Amino acid sequence: MTAAEGVEDEEARFARIFREQFDAVLAYALARTDVETAKDAVADVFLVAWRRRREVPNPGLPWLLGVAHRTLADQWRSQRRQRAVRERIGVDASSVNDAPSPEEQVVERQVVLGALNSLGDSDRELLCLLAWDGLDKRAAAAVLECSLVTFAVRLHRARRRFDVALSAHLADVPSDGLLHQTNANRASPATDGAAL
Repeated sequence: MTAAEGVEDEEARFARIFREQFDAVLAYALARTDVETAKDAVADVFLVAWRRRREVPNPGLPWLLGVAHRTLADQWRSQRRQRAVRERIGVDASSVNDAPSPEEQVVERQVVLGALNSLGDSDRELLCLLAWDGLDKRAAAAVLECSLVTFAVRLHRARRRFDVALSAHLADVPSDGLLHQTNANRASPATDGAAL
């Protein structure tokens, strides 16, 4: 058998597994989560199966369901982290239910990341330890090898610099309605006391 025939056989085997097992994997995911999350999970499962097609045993369903189980667990952890971040920065449930459009989300993300990236490395690391990595102040101070008092001072300064950077980045955004909230009513991780 030539290398080309081997690749063709792998592709044909993957196509057969996809056809035969797609419905079962989708049913597994749908029994455990909402439709959109299930579709994303199934796409991820078959992406893993494609990348590891030589490792998929015969029959492949138990292996695929194992991948689906791990994929859903990763998605649930991600959703929990996102909820925790929203709570930490003081976003209330009513503003979450009034979700921005995908275009607004992209612009908001770019504004926040732009402001964050304009900070120095130490300010960015300090804020990320709290907001994204989920550490409390004591644990973050331990990571940065400083006292809690020193950490509190650095945090206060980093929040101020982030607030200034965020305001500057918001001022650069055209007022064409792409941002979901105005600067006046936006919860900022740099200014909200519950945040960082």
